[in-house]
Parts: sequence; structure tokens; C-alpha cells
Amino acid sequence: MNITYTPDSVSFTCANCGKELHLRKRSPETEISGTFCPQCDEHYYTRWDGILHRGKIVSEQDLIEQLADKEHARWAKWMLYLFSKCDVYDDGDGYEQYVIPRELVTRWKRQVETPYADLSEQEKQSDRDEVVHILPIIQAYRQEG
Repeated sequence: MNITYTPDSVSFTCANCGKELHLRKRSPETEISGTFCPQCDEHYYTRWDGILHRGKIVSEQDLIEQLADKEHARWAKWMLYLFSKCDVYDDGDGYEQYVIPRELVTRWKRQVETPYADLSEQEKQSDRDEVVHILPIIQAYRQEG
């Protein structure tokens, strides 16, 4: 991708179709700018620091893919945990049936119905521990490009 920087704008070519695109800083207070390619609808974002451009052009699809990869890993970890807590029965046809114990169903239903702000500190910390896994993606996006 060919990128040209000025103090208040950045020009680059769309990674999908090659169309030249421009991002202009709208005001000194602008922190993040975004645009999309009118030819292929690919979205791009960049972060600004003061007057100078800071960050890198990241396509929306690249960002989605990175976050989706982390989400899949989180989900897979959860499923392994869930399966480990289940009672397993052979159904007689060569398949296993997994049954979630009643006390876990009761606890998890309560947590699902509880807003984050009303969770116990231990439950909140569990959610924070999961969010930490996406911070490297966010930090890489914010780093100087």
C-alpha cells in the first residue's frame, strides 16, 4: 500500500482495488479518522496525535479478522471449559451426550441476566481477564506506523 503523509492528511491506495483515497483531519481535536473506498466499500481507519499523523492505515477487514481470531480462541477455551464441567453419557449409538450440571446452569443464567455493573468483583475480574487478550491488537493499532 502506497501511503503519503502530510501534517493534516494521509493519502493511500485501497488494498483491494487500487483506488486512491484520502483522509483529512477535520479539527485539532480529532483522534480517529475513517473513510471507505467507494469502489469496493473497504473501510480504513487511522489514529491522529496532535497535528501529526500517528498510527497506520488498517483496513476494517484486517481489524475484524484479528479480533475474530481472538474471539474464536476465547470461545474455544470456553467450550473446552464447559465440556470439562459436564456429565458425559454414552447414548448407545456411539455418541456422547453432555449434560450441564443444574448448579452451573443456575449460576450462569443468573450471570447472563445480570448487568456487568451488578456482577460481583470476582465475576467482573473474570471478564477483565478475558478482555486482556485483545489488548495487543488494540495497542498495535495505536502504535506509530
